[in-house]
Amino acid sequence: MTLNLKRSNFFLLLSLLAFFLHPLSAQDKIIRIGGTNVEGDVRIIHQDRVDLVFLDNEPVPIEEIQSIELQFGDVLLNKRIYYYNPRLNLDMEKYVLLKLIVDGDTKLYSYAGPNFDFVFSSQGNLIPLQQFKINDNSSSKHDYKLVLRNNLETCIKASEIESLSYKRDALVKLISKFNRCKSGVLEPLSTPEFKPVITSVSLFGGLNHASHSLKTKIPIADAIVDQRDVQSNNITIGAFFQRNLFQTQKLFFELGVSFRLLNFEVNSVDQDFSIDNLSVNEVSIGVGVNYKFLPSKKLSPEITLGTYIWNFRGHGNVYGETSARFPVLASKYSNLFGIGGSFQGLLKYNVRKDLSLFLSSTYLQKTEDDVFTSLVPTKLQEEINDSFMNNFTVTVGITFQNFGQ
Repeated sequence: MTLNLKRSNFFLLLSLLAFFLHPLSAQDKIIRIGGTNVEGDVRIIHQDRVDLVFLDNEPVPIEEIQSIELQFGDVLLNKRIYYYNPRLNLDMEKYVLLKLIVDGDTKLYSYAGPNFDFVFSSQGNLIPLQQFKINDNSSSKHDYKLVLRNNLETCIKASEIESLSYKRDALVKLISKFNRCKSGVLEPLSTPEFKPVITSVSLFGGLNHASHSLKTKIPIADAIVDQRDVQSNNITIGAFFQRNLFQTQKLFFELGVSFRLLNFEVNSVDQDFSIDNLSVNEVSIGVGVNYKFLPSKKLSPEITLGTYIWNFRGHGNVYGETSARFPVLASKYSNLFGIGGSFQGLLKYNVRKDLSLFLSSTYLQKTEDDVFTSLVPTKLQEEINDSFMNNFTVTVGITFQNFGQ
């Protein structure tokens, strides 16, 4: 009885020893194209142009390798791939040794070499998933978010891809979710969430403020007519159209039209000379570039930098019965064109996805200010200072997002 027990313990000890020593004797295995297997110690060196493989310190041409089975269970598949090398600024081709981490109709591989960490496979096409800096001027056609958005949009929301980090766990989760969708486990999206074209039409009304200065010297009496900072606070209305640039959600082209009244109540100068109200109607058409800071938030601040063409129509100036004494203000009606620049700050409140309310302030700068004295003879222009100051508008309005699409 005692002898049999000792023999049983001896065989159990041998079995345990063999179990623990077996992995130490295992070797790496290279499966060549054609099915020939060779075993030994495999060493891999990853480079930009080629992955070098050594078996027991002897080089093995990588184009002859089908796969490599490492002694601890990992399998590396040899694939031929095109990728972009940002350091060399070149599109390159090489054989790479990839580890399959997500299987299915759409596959995901990991890679231990330089330039990229993951490879995406869809319908037999191998595409490296690369991560580029936001301000990188190099080619980004293999940027991982662009590749995934172009291939997964039927099942994965664009917002989910845009917020995706360049990490193994996040990519595995996303590709696995897509495969479940394609197999019918999850419902596909009816339409892709990402819209390459975003448009809006905005309507506004508000108050414009301007101040006018008129200073001139009366030729006959050598008197000074000096009217400074004459105020005008009148209504303005208009609309502008926006369309996104480069398929972004922040940068937009803007086209607008506006109408406003300008009415300056100029005071009488003396008993012999008086100027009635200087009134004009302004119509302008402008173009600009709009930038949205937080387009996905409830409150969205924006700025627009633009240029515009303006047209003044109305009474340039009206005087009493003193034309002989003061001929420089003899124009009864003005019609004047010009160009200018504008800067707008706008705060938008998103009521819903396609409707927003906004409050804006716009500063306007004209390249020519001689509005009410535009018909003055050239020899007298040096005597006149006719200018606008503090030229800005405050408006409130409503925006219809994707209007007309």
